[in-house]
Amino acid sequence: MSNAHEKTSAEIFRDRWIDLHQEKGMHILDAHKENVTSNLNTSVVYAKLAINGAFLLNGATGIAIVYNLKTLGELGIFSLGLCALGALLAVLSSGIAHIAQVKFANVDTINSDIQIEYYFGCLCDVMSYNEIKTQKRSPKKYTTAHALRYFALSLWVASCVCFFGTALKLLYTLDDVLPGAI
Repeated sequence: MSNAHEKTSAEIFRDRWIDLHQEKGMHILDAHKENVTSNLNTSVVYAKLAINGAFLLNGATGIAIVYNLKTLGELGIFSLGLCALGALLAVLSSGIAHIAQVKFANVDTINSDIQIEYYFGCLCDVMSYNEIKTQKRSPKKYTTAHALRYFALSLWVASCVCFFGTALKLLYTLDDVLPGAI
């Protein structure tokens, strides 16, 4: 005589199937999170290098202009203002890029939670022998994060334009200020 609480082979198979899929699902999710984190960290490193480069270019040029401000006269004042603007834009770009990365991370976390909730909801539906009733929520979009990223990028480009504008202005007018310099 069999015990009423013993599992049938179908129930044992179902339980093993669910355990396997839970383990596989968590493994896939962990791999995805690790990949997203790695890509995010890499893009942050490159963004920091680019922004720091723009800041240093504008700052170093500004220091050289200050050193030669008497000689350069009005050209030096204009160029110094352009370098200061470029350095300010680089700093703003850095701050906005940081906020954009935080937004990307928040959206990734929310979307991962949505996936987990849906996956385990479906498993619970299967475990209770019901049809799958769990509804998948729409993933959150990266709209704000993308807008901030492109705004930070445009500030960085503007910072670089300030540097190149200063450099070109100095190159084309330096011979007028310092004859024989070029």
